Amino acid sequence: MTARWFVGVAVIVLTALGSGTLVRGEPFAWNLPRGFPVPRVPVDNPMSPEKVSLGRYLFYDTRLS
Repeated sequence: MTARWFVGVAVIVLTALGSGTLVRGEPFAWNLPRGFPVPRVPVDNPMSPEKVSLGRYLFYDTRLS
């Protein structure tokens, strides 16, 4: 798997998430420590478990660091 392929897939997924072509489920449940403020999220681009999974995958990918 090349880095170019990986970036292409990431762009497609993020575009689909941002455009609303994927089905959106329940509102995202933030699992934050008590007293920690809930992040501000744009109304037209709500948080989803899929975005969190993609973010974790990209953050921990050693090829990108």
